[in-house]
Amino acid sequence: IASESLSFEEYGNRVSSESQDRRSAAFDELVTRGTPYDITYRVRCGNSDRLIPIRSSGRMIGNTAVGVIQDISAIEKLLYELKEGQAVTLRSIGDGVISTDSDGLVVELNRMAELLTGWSSCDAVGRPIESIFRIVNVLTRAEVANPVKKVMETGHTVGLANHTVLI
Repeated sequence: IASESLSFEEYGNRVSSESQDRRSAAFDELVTRGTPYDITYRVRCGNSDRLIPIRSSGRMIGNTAVGVIQDISAIEKLLYELKEGQAVTLRSIGDGVISTDSDGLVVELNRMAELLTGWSSCDAVGRPIESIFRIVNVLTRAEVANPVKKVMETGHTVGLANHTVLI
């Protein structure tokens, strides 16, 4: 697309069908209300069916809509490679590892974590860490504060308390 000169309409015709509404809504909001946008979508490359990822941002300068369209294929490729490298590392660790997002929702479990918790990664994804990783005091059976929350609050490594067991 970078080597081609396309009109606004010709370019719009290349936007993937699943992205058309979102792109149109963002541009309409820009023109009618002056609301800036920053979105990603996919565009057909030339006459082929190959879709490339695009980041598009726009804003009004005076009465003129100004936008930037950027091919983010290289960024997506790098992110994919990093994620794949992380997945290989996660799968190769012999300890149980549960990954969460910043809200404490499970993103992934490695095989050992699946065995230890009894949850498959597919079933655990999107659930709060407390529902997957529950520990209690082995002597009193009282539930112990989840160390993941403490790590997220403090940003420091937290060990398990003595006499804890995963249930």
